[in-house]
Amino acid sequence: MPPKGTIPIEKTSFLEQKKEIKIAKRYIKLHLHRTITLEETANKVFLSPYYFSKLFKSEVGITFIAYVNHQKMIHASELLRNSDLTISHIAQSLGFTQMSYFSKTFKKEFEMTPKEYRKNPPLNHKKN
Repeated sequence: MPPKGTIPIEKTSFLEQKKEIKIAKRYIKLHLHRTITLEETANKVFLSPYYFSKLFKSEVGITFIAYVNHQKMIHASELLRNSDLTISHIAQSLGFTQMSYFSKTFKKEFEMTPKEYRKNPPLNHKKN
């Protein structure tokens, strides 16, 4: 199992991934500031949500939602380390409407709360 804060090694390299997955990943990165749904992303790559979900998991190795949340948590960790923004503002800027869900998601990813992370970020943090 990979260390917290990193995603599993993808089943296919980025260069080998299908065009739709590359487009979806780029779309996710550009829209981290809001809620991103499977349905809207599937529509952007002209696939049915069902097929897109299966394709995403087979190419990336984790579910669409897990990937989106991971990308948001990586960005949150960067903001916690490199800005004075409040934790609440960071959560809102990433499309989280409930602070409790943001904190729960962050703790699941990094095994510490956002407040603990800000006070003492891990030295081995890796950006994906």
